[in-house]
Amino acid sequence: AVILEKMISFPSLNDKNSDNDDVILYKNEHTEGKIKYITHMLSERNRKIIDEIKDNSQWVCDICEIKFLDKYGKNYIEAHHKIPIHTFTGEHRILKTDFALLCPNCHKAVHIYLREENLQYEEAKIKIRNILKR
Repeated sequence: AVILEKMISFPSLNDKNSDNDDVILYKNEHTEGKIKYITHMLSERNRKIIDEIKDNSQWVCDICEIKFLDKYGKNYIEAHHKIPIHTFTGEHRILKTDFALLCPNCHKAVHIYLREENLQYEEAKIKIRNILKR
């Protein structure tokens, strides 16, 4: 209740977050960086399982098989939920096999195919691999 009271006490959040007050200084110039107050409800991610998956892997993209360390000299990989989090209601069990490790490009491409073509992870993976073969 205290948090809700503090959120409600923010002065007219909707008025402060208008994009209509973007001042055009010159013909092709706009402004950004204005502070906005936002509230979100989000599903908590389990950082521990992601760290365990990464610690026990070669940090290779499941789709394009790039290894960032070899290409860029840094270890980097992103964990993708094969079953989208938004399909669950509330807290649920997860396994290491529920994730795929992806490079940023493949991760973004997977999300585009899931959103725009309603594909499952494995379907998006096959589609992207076929595109990369061209």
